[in-house]
Amino acid sequence: MNYSKLVSFCIHNGHDVDKLKEVQNELEKPGAVSFFEQHSFEVTPEMVMVAPSLLTSHTLKMEFVKGDPNRVIYLSKEELDDEVVSYLDSISYAPTRKIYEKNPVLFQIPSLVERSESEYVDVMVLDPNHVFSYIDMFLLEENNYLFQESDFIRNPNLRNYKKIMECAIRQNPSFIRYIGADIMLSPSVLKHALSEYPVTKEVLEENPAMVQNDYLMSYLIFRDHNFKLYHLTKSEQRMYIVTFLKEKKYDALLSLPFMRPPFQKRFQSASMKELLSYFDVDLSFNDVDTQMKYQQLLNQLFSMQAEFDYQQNKLHFLYPDVASMNLAFQNAFLRHEEENLISDLDTFINQGQEVVTREQLTSLVQSVKDNQQSSGTYRTEEISNIYSFLLNLHRDVYLSKSVSQMKKKVIKDLELSSKAENKVKLGKSIRRIQTDFQHQKWDDYGGYDHLLEELQSKREHVLKMHHVRSSLFDFTEEEFSQLENLCLQGKLSRETVADTLHSYDVKLDLEVFRFYNRFYADLAKEDKRTSKFSIEMSDKEKFPYHYLNYQFANEGHISTVLQTLFSKIKEEDIPNILNTYQRFPEIASLLPLVDLVPSFSTDTYLSILTDYPEIYQRLTSDSSAKYLYDNNPLLYLIGHMKQVISMANGLKEEEKELYPLILGDRVVSSLPSELLSDYTKVYIESMLREKSSIPQISGSVGPYSYSTTTKEPDNLLIGSKFSRSCIDLTNVSGAPTYRGCLTKPNMDVLIVRDKFTHEIVARSILFRTKNTVMLAPFYDTKGHVFEPFLQDDVLQEIGDKMMSQAKQKDDSIDAILYNCGLFPTSDLHSPMIEDSRLFTDFLHADLGPYAFVLKTSDKYVGGLESSQVDTSSFEKPIYDHLRQPVKTKEDITENDLKRIQVLDEIIKQGKLDVRSKPILLDDFESLYCGEDWYAGKRKDGQVDCVILPTMDVRVPMELAQTNLPLNINTFGGQTR
Repeated sequence: MNYSKLVSFCIHNGHDVDKLKEVQNELEKPGAVSFFEQHSFEVTPEMVMVAPSLLTSHTLKMEFVKGDPNRVIYLSKEELDDEVVSYLDSISYAPTRKIYEKNPVLFQIPSLVERSESEYVDVMVLDPNHVFSYIDMFLLEENNYLFQESDFIRNPNLRNYKKIMECAIRQNPSFIRYIGADIMLSPSVLKHALSEYPVTKEVLEENPAMVQNDYLMSYLIFRDHNFKLYHLTKSEQRMYIVTFLKEKKYDALLSLPFMRPPFQKRFQSASMKELLSYFDVDLSFNDVDTQMKYQQLLNQLFSMQAEFDYQQNKLHFLYPDVASMNLAFQNAFLRHEEENLISDLDTFINQGQEVVTREQLTSLVQSVKDNQQSSGTYRTEEISNIYSFLLNLHRDVYLSKSVSQMKKKVIKDLELSSKAENKVKLGKSIRRIQTDFQHQKWDDYGGYDHLLEELQSKREHVLKMHHVRSSLFDFTEEEFSQLENLCLQGKLSRETVADTLHSYDVKLDLEVFRFYNRFYADLAKEDKRTSKFSIEMSDKEKFPYHYLNYQFANEGHISTVLQTLFSKIKEEDIPNILNTYQRFPEIASLLPLVDLVPSFSTDTYLSILTDYPEIYQRLTSDSSAKYLYDNNPLLYLIGHMKQVISMANGLKEEEKELYPLILGDRVVSSLPSELLSDYTKVYIESMLREKSSIPQISGSVGPYSYSTTTKEPDNLLIGSKFSRSCIDLTNVSGAPTYRGCLTKPNMDVLIVRDKFTHEIVARSILFRTKNTVMLAPFYDTKGHVFEPFLQDDVLQEIGDKMMSQAKQKDDSIDAILYNCGLFPTSDLHSPMIEDSRLFTDFLHADLGPYAFVLKTSDKYVGGLESSQVDTSSFEKPIYDHLRQPVKTKEDITENDLKRIQVLDEIIKQGKLDVRSKPILLDDFESLYCGEDWYAGKRKDGQVDCVILPTMDVRVPMELAQTNLPLNINTFGGQTR
C-alpha cells in the first residue's frame, strides 16, 4: 500500500482500532511518519494506540497535542518535552483527575500539577508528592470529597495524615485498615470505626502497618475486651508466634505497645501475668532455636516491665524483702514449677518496695544454692539463668548508683592531680580511653557480674561509663560546692579545677554556670600581679554567660569580621586603643564569643591574629599574664576581652558591615538601612533577657512548628505585616507591645514557623499578669487569623504544655486563657493585643485552667471552659441563661449590695459617658443575678450586660475603652 492510499485509509478509518490494526506495519514505517509530516496530516488517538512510533515525529506530536490537550494521556515521559510543556502552560491547561489516573507521569510536571490542584481538589489526593497543609485538608472536607479505596492504594502518603484518615474513616470505617504506623486517631473516631468494622486476624496480617501503630494496638489490647492477640485460639497463637520467630520477625513482637515508650505509661495497671497472657503458648517447641528465642521474649517482658517502672520513678522490684524472695525461689525450684515462680515474681512486682544491693543478691543466690544442694534438687543452669536475669533487670539501678561514686572518684582524681605533670597524664589518659571505648562492648570487660567492682577500682571504667551515660559529668551545684570547699581549704587550686574539668569534657547544667564563672573570676583575683586586669567584670561580661545567651545569625562570617577589624587598625593607633576602655556596643556582643562558638577552634583564632603581628605582639607583651596562661595569647585575650573590644573604637565606619552579620539576611532584607542600629540594640537587649515568667514550650502541628521566643534575630520580624502593626519597633503603633515581647519577663511571643523553610508564618503574643497567662489570637504575615491554630485540640495542647512546664518549675499558674479575637468596635479590626492598656489590665475569672473567650456573629461570651461550651445557646442573650430569676433592687441581699457597690464605684471612677450622661446604679432598670455575677439592663436600653465574677470585673465594651485606673481589671462584655 502506497502512502497516499494509507492516508486515504486513515481518513476513513482513523477512529476504528480494529481496522487500523490491519495497516499497523505500514503505520510504523519511518516513511509513513515522514509522509504524514509533509502533508500535515493530524493523527488520531486510535492511530497512536496502534502505532506509538508516530509520536517520534516532533511535528506530529505537537499537532496531536494542539488538536486536544487531553491527548497528553498518550504521551510518555520522554515525549513530554519542554516544548509540549511550554504549550500547555501557554494555554493554562489543567488536567483533571481522570487524566492523571490514565497517565500518572503527568505528576512529574510541576506547572501542570500546580494548576490542577488549584482548580480540582481531588487531584491532590492522587499526587504522591503533595505535602498536605491544613488548608488542603479543610478544602477536601468543605468540598465533601468522598475517599475511595483506590486513593490509599495509589497514594500511600495519604495514610500518614491524621485529619485525612479521620475524615475517610468517618465516611467508611473499613478504611481503618489503611492507617499509617504513626497516626494517633481521636478516641471517638477509633471507637466508631472498630464498632462498625471489627479487626480480625486476616485484616492485621494483610495490613502490617496496623500492627506497627502503637496507639491502635494499645486500644485493641487494653480497651477492646473482645480482642485477643490477632483473634487466635491458643493453638493458633502458638503456630503464629513460631512462624513469626522462624521468619525473623522477633523484633516485631517486641514492638507491641506495652513494650515501647511512650505507651508504657498507659499500661501501668497491667500486671506481668496479664501481659504474659497475650503469649500464653506451650513452651515445648521442637525447634530448639525457636524455643530459645521465645524464652528471650519472656525475659524481655520482665525487663521491659522493670524499665517502665524505673522511668516512671515508681521502681517496684520483684520482692518486698530478701527473706520473702529467698523463700519464693526455694519453693519454686523445689517444686520445679516455673509458672508458680512467674506468679511469685508478679506478686513481688506489684508489692515490692525495696531496692536490693548486689551484695544482697549475691547472698540470696548463694543461700538458694546451699538449700538446693542440701535437698538434692540443685539445678545449676536454672539458678545461673535467674541470677543473670536479676543482674540484667537491675542494670539501670547499678548505673544510677554508680554515678555518684564516679563523681566522687573524679573529685579524688582532682586532688591527686594538682601537679602539672600528673594533670597532663590524666588528660591524655582520659582522651585515649574515650577513643578506645567507642569500638568495644561491655561484655569485653567481664559483663555486669563484675561491673560494680570494676567501677570502684578502675578509672577506665569510669570513663567508659561517661561514654554510655552522657549525664555522668553533669555536675550539680552541690557537687561544685565540694570542689569549692577543697579550694578554700587549700587542698586544691582553682586553676587545677578549671583545667581538669575541661580535660574531662564536663557538661555543666544551666543552673551552675554562674557558679562556674566564679572559678574564672577568682583566678585573676587570687594573685596581685593580675589585679589590674580584673576590672570589675560583671556577670554579663564573663564569657560563659555570653555562650549561654547569644546565638549568631551567621557564624561562618565571624572570621571575616575579625580580619576586617584587625586590618583597619593602624599601628600607631594601637596604644591609644588599648588604653581606652570605651565600649562599642554593636561589636561588643560579637567579639567575646569568637572562640566559644563550637565551629571555631583555638587555632582558627590564632591564625587570624598572626596575620596582624603588631596587634599579636602588643597583646602578648604583658609579662604578668604569661604565668597564668602558659604563654597562650588566646587565653589571655579571652580573659581580658575589654582590650579587644576597645579596639573597635577605630572601626566605626565598619558598622554597615557588622549589622548584617549580627542580624542575618532575613531581618536586614526587611528593614530600611537606617534602622539597622536600632534593631541591633533591640536584639542585644532581647538576648540579655535571662528569665521569663511565661512557660517556655515548643511543639509541632502538621507542617508547622511552634515555640516561645528563642535567641534568634528572626524574632525581630514578629511585627512584620502582622495585623495592623509594622515592623518598625520605633513606631508608636504596636511598638511597645512587640518590644516588650522580646525583652520583658512578663511578655513573650509564640512563634509559628514552616518546618521546611523555618520562616515565620504566624505568631501569638503572650502576657502574664499575676497567676494568669493570656494567649492572643494567632495572625499570619498578611494580618489574617491563622486557622490551623484555631482548633481546640491545638489550643488544648499548648495549654497542657504550659501548665506542665509551670508545675515542673513550681510556678503557681492558675489558668492559660485564649482570646480569640477582636473587641466589638466600629471597624472590627483592632486586636485586643495591640492595645497595651487593655492588655495590661486583663485578669481572668476563676474558671479553671482553660478558659476561652468565644466569638459569635454579633456577641461575645466570656469565661467558658472549652468543655462547657454549648454553641446552641449563643443566639440568645446571656441573661436568658442565668441560674436564678430576675431580681429587683428590693430583692438584693446585703452581700449582693456589697458587690453592686463595687460596680457603682467602678462606674463612677470610669466616668463613662454615653450620650453625655454618666452611668450610675440608678440607671439600671433591672438586675439579673447568677451565683457569682450579675447582669443589668439599663433603662435607656444602651447596656445589655454587666458581669461581676468573684475574681474579676467584667464590664460593657464602652467601659472597657475608657481610661480606668490600672487597678481596675476590664474585659469586653456584650453590646447591641
